Amino acid sequence: MKRFGWLCVATLVAALVTFGCAREEDAGTESPVVIETSPVARADISAQLTTEGIVVAPPNEYAAIECSYCAPVSRVFATVGQSLKEGDVIVELSHPDARAAVEAAQTELSQARAALASAEQQYTADVQEARTEFSAASAIERQAREALQDAREQSPPPENLGELEVHFQQANQRRVRLEERVEAARARSEEALEPHRRRISAAEQDLAAAQADRQMAMIESPIDGILIELNVGPGDQPGQIGEPLAVVADLAKKRVHATVSGAQAEQISPGLPASITIASVPNVIFRGQVERLNTVIGEEASGDEGERAYIAIIPFRNERGAAKPEMRANVTLELGTANDVLVVPAEAVEVDDDGEPFVSVQVGEQWEPRYVVTGLSDGMFTEIRSGVEEGEVVRVQMQVAPTTD
Repeated sequence: MKRFGWLCVATLVAALVTFGCAREEDAGTESPVVIETSPVARADISAQLTTEGIVVAPPNEYAAIECSYCAPVSRVFATVGQSLKEGDVIVELSHPDARAAVEAAQTELSQARAALASAEQQYTADVQEARTEFSAASAIERQAREALQDAREQSPPPENLGELEVHFQQANQRRVRLEERVEAARARSEEALEPHRRRISAAEQDLAAAQADRQMAMIESPIDGILIELNVGPGDQPGQIGEPLAVVADLAKKRVHATVSGAQAEQISPGLPASITIASVPNVIFRGQVERLNTVIGEEASGDEGERAYIAIIPFRNERGAAKPEMRANVTLELGTANDVLVVPAEAVEVDDDGEPFVSVQVGEQWEPRYVVTGLSDGMFTEIRSGVEEGEVVRVQMQVAPTTD
């Protein structure tokens, strides 16, 4: 089971501290596996998760302003750091030829619509995939519920009643996770498509203004916020169509996009407290909470091959506007504390081909696989919420570096 760098303290009972009643070493010269045993014991456990991220602005609170045609700047009405209201004029461009303005606006509108269509195709597929998996999980949960209800109505209860209860619990949890994934995929899709829709709306407005020979030379702020970037001055010639000439953002409303692996994502839920530090903003700790997890697709994915990666969306209050978009951030997530819970060594927890966790329990001279529901893990020990009993002995497989003579 993959582990990651959590800072934590786990206080264990004496029986767990002295685990390792038996040991046997697999043959082989490369990365031998040492087999140990450990009793399931009770302990207190706490965990944190540290990762890195980048400061971003919510789509509706950040605007990279583009001119719909190329013309020299006539006047500048705002300065960097100035507060703007939606509709405030930032710069005025020299009046262009009306036909050129219309052609440029039509080109921008066509490009914006094509970009939206491409984005919709990409994110709709992700949402559909999530819905398909959710539907299958719902069917499995329904079957598990019906089987459990039938078993409970039998007298005496069947011997496999416990297994049916565990199976239903696992099916229920999987269905809940996939339901959350569907909602996250939909939210991510809406968030990703919003800038494209806003771009189309702006292009349509520009085209209508050009066709009506209105004041297209006035470049206005599309949102309330602070002018954080201005790339032109009087007499300057803006770049090609699509190049931002100014950036406006609401600096009070920021979020961090923190990258986490699939294994880490299992420990994260909405509302989890987060501490954020930024090297370029020394001696300041920003506080936030996890809003949701987004699945990473395409070139943004950074997980291992075959492992889905995630982005934790963490809004935070940006005091005095110190944090700016694109700044790198260090993020610490407080995963929580669990007192007097069942724990096993982290290496005792394995996963099957479907990613479901299990442990191997000693029954006589045999090892019996048991599916479990895991909780917190501090990297050394993992909380087991169901599937085993206190005092049962589990197998611990530990990789050790090969020795050389």
